[in-house]
Amino acid sequence: VVLALLPVPFRRCLFRHGEHPGQEEHMVICLHGFGDNAVPYDRLMATMKIPSSASVSLNGPLEVNPDLLDSPPGFSWFHFFDEEEGDFIAPTVGETRRLESLSGTVEMLRQVMEQLLASGWQRENILFMGFSQGGTAALQTLLLEDGRGLTPGVVVAVAAGCLEESLARKHAVATESSHVLLLHRDQDPATSEQVVAQSVALLRSCGHRVQRSTVSGAGHCMLGSEEEARVLFQFLGGAWDKSSRGLERMVAAGQVEEVGRVEAVELDEMD
Repeated sequence: VVLALLPVPFRRCLFRHGEHPGQEEHMVICLHGFGDNAVPYDRLMATMKIPSSASVSLNGPLEVNPDLLDSPPGFSWFHFFDEEEGDFIAPTVGETRRLESLSGTVEMLRQVMEQLLASGWQRENILFMGFSQGGTAALQTLLLEDGRGLTPGVVVAVAAGCLEESLARKHAVATESSHVLLLHRDQDPATSEQVVAQSVALLRSCGHRVQRSTVSGAGHCMLGSEEEARVLFQFLGGAWDKSSRGLERMVAAGQVEEVGRVEAVELDEMD
Protein backbone atom coordinates (compact mmCIF):
# COMPACT_ATOMS: atom_id res chain seq x y z
CA VAL A 1 0.00 0.00 0.00
CA VAL A 2 1.40 3.40 -0.95
CA LEU A 3 0.77 5.44 2.19
CA ALA A 4 1.44 8.72 0.41
CA LEU A 5 -1.61 8.09 -1.80
CA LEU A 6 -4.02 7.60 1.11
CA PRO A 7 -6.31 10.47 2.14
CA VAL A 8 -4.30 12.98 4.17
CA PRO A 9 -5.95 12.21 7.56
CA PHE A 10 -5.01 8.53 7.18
CA ARG A 11 -1.34 8.93 6.30
CA ARG A 12 -0.23 8.76 9.92
CA CYS A 13 -1.38 5.17 10.08
CA LEU A 14 0.47 2.19 11.53
CA PHE A 15 1.30 -0.62 9.10
CA ARG A 16 2.23 -4.09 10.30
CA HIS A 17 3.42 -7.07 8.27
CA GLY A 18 2.32 -10.61 9.01
CA GLU A 19 4.70 -13.32 10.16
CA HIS A 20 5.93 -13.80 6.59
CA PRO A 21 6.29 -10.33 5.03
CA GLY A 22 5.23 -10.17 1.41
CA GLN A 23 3.28 -13.44 1.60
CA GLU A 24 0.15 -12.16 3.33
CA GLU A 25 -3.22 -13.06 1.81
CA HIS A 26 -5.41 -10.82 3.97
CA MET A 27 -5.42 -7.16 4.91
CA VAL A 28 -6.98 -5.96 8.17
CA ILE A 29 -7.96 -2.28 8.43
CA CYS A 30 -8.45 -1.33 12.09
CA LEU A 31 -10.80 1.50 13.08
CA HIS A 32 -10.64 2.66 16.71
CA GLY A 33 -13.39 3.98 18.95
CA PHE A 34 -14.28 7.60 19.71
CA GLY A 35 -11.42 9.56 21.29
CA ASP A 36 -8.86 6.80 20.79
CA ASN A 37 -6.07 6.41 18.23
CA ALA A 38 -4.34 3.78 16.11
CA VAL A 39 -1.66 2.73 18.61
CA PRO A 40 -3.65 0.23 20.75
CA TYR A 41 -5.05 -1.42 17.63
CA ASP A 42 -1.61 -1.92 16.14
CA ARG A 43 -0.68 -3.57 19.45
CA LEU A 44 -3.76 -5.75 19.21
CA MET A 45 -2.71 -6.91 15.73
CA ALA A 46 0.72 -7.77 17.10
CA THR A 47 -0.89 -9.80 19.87
CA MET A 48 -3.49 -11.59 17.77
CA LYS A 49 -1.18 -12.58 14.91
CA ILE A 50 -4.03 -13.34 12.51
CA PRO A 51 -2.48 -15.85 10.09
CA SER A 52 -1.43 -14.65 6.64
CA SER A 53 -2.55 -11.10 7.43
CA ALA A 54 -1.02 -7.65 7.27
CA SER A 55 -2.73 -4.74 9.00
CA VAL A 56 -3.14 -0.99 8.81
CA SER A 57 -4.43 0.80 11.91
CA LEU A 58 -5.92 4.17 11.03
CA ASN A 59 -6.60 7.33 12.99
CA GLY A 60 -10.04 8.83 12.47
CA PRO A 61 -10.07 11.92 10.25
CA LEU A 62 -11.28 14.30 12.98
CA GLU A 63 -9.08 15.19 15.95
CA VAL A 64 -10.96 15.38 19.24
CA ASN A 65 -10.47 18.36 21.54
CA PRO A 66 -7.75 17.16 23.95
CA ASP A 67 -9.60 18.78 26.85
CA LEU A 68 -12.24 16.05 26.46
CA LEU A 69 -9.74 13.21 26.69
CA ASP A 70 -7.75 11.50 29.45
CA SER A 71 -4.98 10.42 27.07
CA PRO A 72 -4.72 12.58 23.95
CA PRO A 73 -4.26 12.48 21.03
CA GLY A 74 -7.65 11.06 20.15
CA PHE A 75 -9.70 11.02 16.99
CA SER A 76 -13.25 10.52 15.74
CA TRP A 77 -14.77 9.04 12.59
CA PHE A 78 -17.61 11.57 12.45
CA HIS A 79 -18.88 14.62 14.27
CA PHE A 80 -20.08 13.27 17.58
CA PHE A 81 -19.82 16.14 20.04
CA ASP A 82 -21.36 19.61 19.95
CA GLU A 83 -18.76 21.82 21.62
CA GLU A 84 -21.09 24.81 21.68
CA GLU A 85 -23.71 22.84 23.57
CA GLY A 86 -21.12 20.87 25.52
CA ASP A 87 -22.87 17.58 24.86
CA PHE A 88 -22.97 14.66 22.44
CA ILE A 89 -25.12 15.11 19.32
CA ALA A 90 -28.40 13.24 19.75
CA PRO A 91 -29.94 11.41 16.74
CA THR A 92 -33.11 13.49 16.69
CA VAL A 93 -35.50 14.07 13.78
CA GLY A 94 -33.92 16.47 11.30
CA GLU A 95 -30.43 16.13 12.79
CA THR A 96 -27.97 15.34 9.96
CA ARG A 97 -24.54 16.43 11.21
CA ARG A 98 -23.37 12.97 12.26
CA LEU A 99 -24.57 11.29 9.07
CA GLU A 100 -23.16 13.96 6.75
CA SER A 101 -19.82 13.81 8.52
CA LEU A 102 -19.76 10.00 8.40
CA SER A 103 -20.56 10.06 4.68
CA GLY A 104 -17.38 12.09 4.14
CA THR A 105 -15.40 9.52 6.12
CA VAL A 106 -16.88 6.68 4.06
CA GLU A 107 -15.64 8.38 0.89
CA MET A 108 -12.13 8.45 2.37
CA LEU A 109 -12.41 4.77 3.31
CA ARG A 110 -13.41 4.07 -0.29
CA GLN A 111 -10.13 5.68 -1.32
CA VAL A 112 -8.33 3.28 1.02
CA MET A 113 -10.13 0.38 -0.66
CA GLU A 114 -9.19 1.78 -4.06
CA GLN A 115 -5.50 1.83 -3.11
CA LEU A 116 -5.65 -1.69 -1.69
CA LEU A 117 -7.28 -3.08 -4.82
CA ALA A 118 -4.77 -1.24 -7.02
CA SER A 119 -1.98 -2.80 -4.94
CA GLY A 120 -3.26 -6.30 -5.72
CA TRP A 121 -5.33 -7.13 -2.65
CA GLN A 122 -8.54 -9.05 -3.34
CA ARG A 123 -11.78 -7.50 -2.13
CA GLU A 124 -12.89 -10.69 -0.37
CA ASN A 125 -9.64 -10.74 1.60
CA ILE A 126 -9.95 -7.20 2.96
CA LEU A 127 -11.36 -6.87 6.48
CA PHE A 128 -12.54 -3.65 8.08
CA MET A 129 -12.55 -4.26 11.84
CA GLY A 130 -13.87 -1.46 14.04
CA PHE A 131 -14.70 -0.90 17.67
CA SER A 132 -17.66 1.21 18.81
CA GLN A 133 -17.67 4.36 16.64
CA GLY A 134 -15.10 2.73 14.35
CA GLY A 135 -17.42 -0.25 13.96
CA THR A 136 -20.22 2.09 12.96
CA ALA A 137 -17.93 3.62 10.31
CA ALA A 138 -17.04 0.15 9.00
CA LEU A 139 -20.72 -0.82 8.71
CA GLN A 140 -21.56 2.46 6.99
CA THR A 141 -19.22 1.58 4.12
CA LEU A 142 -21.71 -1.18 3.25
CA LEU A 143 -24.77 1.08 3.42
CA LEU A 144 -23.35 3.85 1.23
CA GLU A 145 -22.19 1.55 -1.56
CA ASP A 146 -21.91 3.41 -4.86
CA GLY A 147 -21.53 0.51 -7.30
CA ARG A 148 -17.75 0.85 -7.76
CA GLY A 149 -16.92 -2.32 -5.82
CA LEU A 150 -15.08 -0.36 -3.14
CA THR A 151 -16.63 -2.09 -0.14
CA PRO A 152 -14.63 -4.54 2.01
CA GLY A 153 -15.37 -8.22 1.64
CA VAL A 154 -15.46 -8.70 5.40
CA VAL A 155 -16.60 -6.34 8.18
CA VAL A 156 -16.36 -6.89 11.93
CA ALA A 157 -18.10 -4.38 14.22
CA VAL A 158 -17.37 -4.86 17.92
CA ALA A 159 -19.74 -3.15 20.38
CA ALA A 160 -21.31 -1.21 17.52
CA GLY A 161 -24.30 -0.91 15.24
CA CYS A 162 -25.29 1.23 12.30
CA LEU A 163 -25.76 4.93 12.88
CA GLU A 164 -29.33 5.51 14.04
CA GLU A 165 -29.87 8.10 11.32
CA SER A 166 -29.05 5.43 8.71
CA LEU A 167 -31.50 2.94 10.20
CA ALA A 168 -34.36 5.32 9.38
CA ARG A 169 -33.46 5.46 5.68
CA LYS A 170 -33.95 3.11 2.76
CA HIS A 171 -30.87 1.48 1.25
CA ALA A 172 -30.38 -0.33 -2.04
CA VAL A 173 -29.42 -3.99 -2.28
CA ALA A 174 -25.65 -4.34 -2.46
CA THR A 175 -24.06 -5.17 -5.79
CA GLU A 176 -21.48 -7.28 -3.93
CA SER A 177 -22.28 -9.12 -0.71
CA SER A 178 -19.97 -9.01 2.31
CA HIS A 179 -19.49 -11.20 5.37
CA VAL A 180 -20.43 -9.20 8.48
CA LEU A 181 -20.01 -9.93 12.20
CA LEU A 182 -21.62 -7.82 14.92
CA LEU A 183 -20.10 -8.83 18.24
CA HIS A 184 -20.94 -7.37 21.63
CA ARG A 185 -21.27 -8.16 25.33
CA ASP A 186 -24.64 -8.78 26.94
CA GLN A 187 -23.95 -6.29 29.76
CA ASP A 188 -22.35 -3.52 27.69
CA PRO A 189 -24.20 -0.36 28.73
CA ALA A 190 -23.00 1.59 25.70
CA THR A 191 -24.29 -0.85 23.07
CA SER A 192 -28.00 -0.76 22.29
CA GLU A 193 -29.58 -4.19 21.78
CA GLN A 194 -32.29 -2.54 19.67
CA VAL A 195 -29.81 -0.74 17.42
CA VAL A 196 -27.79 -3.94 16.92
CA ALA A 197 -30.92 -5.93 16.04
CA GLN A 198 -32.10 -3.25 13.60
CA SER A 199 -28.62 -3.11 12.07
CA VAL A 200 -28.61 -6.87 11.48
CA ALA A 201 -32.02 -6.68 9.79
CA LEU A 202 -30.99 -3.73 7.60
CA LEU A 203 -27.70 -5.27 6.49
CA ARG A 204 -29.41 -8.57 5.65
CA SER A 205 -32.06 -6.71 3.65
CA CYS A 206 -29.19 -5.22 1.63
CA GLY A 207 -27.95 -8.71 0.78
CA HIS A 208 -25.06 -9.11 3.21
CA ARG A 209 -24.29 -12.32 5.11
CA VAL A 210 -24.60 -11.21 8.71
CA GLN A 211 -23.74 -13.01 11.94
CA ARG A 212 -24.64 -11.54 15.31
CA SER A 213 -22.83 -12.88 18.36
CA THR A 214 -23.45 -11.86 21.97
CA VAL A 215 -20.98 -12.99 24.62
CA SER A 216 -21.34 -12.81 28.38
CA GLY A 217 -19.66 -9.98 30.20
CA ALA A 218 -19.77 -6.33 31.15
CA GLY A 219 -17.83 -3.35 29.91
CA HIS A 220 -17.43 -1.53 26.63
CA CYS A 221 -14.12 -2.69 25.17
CA MET A 222 -12.46 -4.29 22.17
CA LEU A 223 -11.95 -8.07 22.37
CA GLY A 224 -11.24 -8.36 26.07
CA SER A 225 -11.75 -12.11 26.47
CA GLU A 226 -10.83 -15.43 24.93
CA GLU A 227 -14.51 -16.07 24.15
CA GLU A 228 -14.73 -12.92 22.04
CA ALA A 229 -11.51 -13.72 20.21
CA ARG A 230 -12.68 -17.26 19.52
CA VAL A 231 -15.96 -15.99 18.03
CA LEU A 232 -13.98 -13.61 15.83
CA PHE A 233 -11.53 -16.23 14.61
CA GLN A 234 -14.27 -18.78 13.89
CA PHE A 235 -16.09 -16.13 11.89
CA LEU A 236 -12.94 -15.27 9.92
CA GLY A 237 -12.32 -18.96 9.31
CA GLY A 238 -15.73 -19.16 7.63
CA ALA A 239 -15.49 -15.85 5.79
CA TRP A 240 -12.08 -16.69 4.36
CA ASP A 241 -12.90 -20.36 3.83
CA LYS A 242 -10.04 -21.49 6.03
CA SER A 243 -9.92 -24.01 8.87
CA SER A 244 -10.99 -22.12 11.98
CA ARG A 245 -8.74 -24.39 14.05
CA GLY A 246 -5.70 -22.73 12.52
CA LEU A 247 -6.99 -19.40 13.72
CA GLU A 248 -8.10 -20.65 17.11
CA ARG A 249 -4.62 -21.96 17.89
CA MET A 250 -3.46 -18.34 17.94
CA VAL A 251 -5.74 -17.59 20.90
CA ALA A 252 -5.05 -18.65 24.48
CA ALA A 253 -6.53 -17.34 27.70
CA GLY A 254 -5.25 -13.86 28.39
CA GLN A 255 -3.45 -13.51 25.05
CA VAL A 256 -5.79 -10.89 23.61
CA GLU A 257 -5.34 -7.40 25.00
CA GLU A 258 -8.33 -5.45 26.25
CA VAL A 259 -7.81 -2.47 24.01
CA GLY A 260 -10.04 -0.22 26.06
CA ARG A 261 -7.56 -0.45 28.95
CA VAL A 262 -4.34 -0.01 27.01
CA GLU A 263 -2.89 3.41 27.70
CA ALA A 264 -2.52 5.44 24.52
CA VAL A 265 1.00 6.61 23.72
CA GLU A 266 2.20 9.43 21.57
CA LEU A 267 2.12 8.59 17.88
CA ASP A 268 5.45 8.55 16.07
CA GLU A 269 5.89 10.88 13.14
CA MET A 270 5.72 9.03 9.86
CA ASP A 271 7.96 9.96 6.95
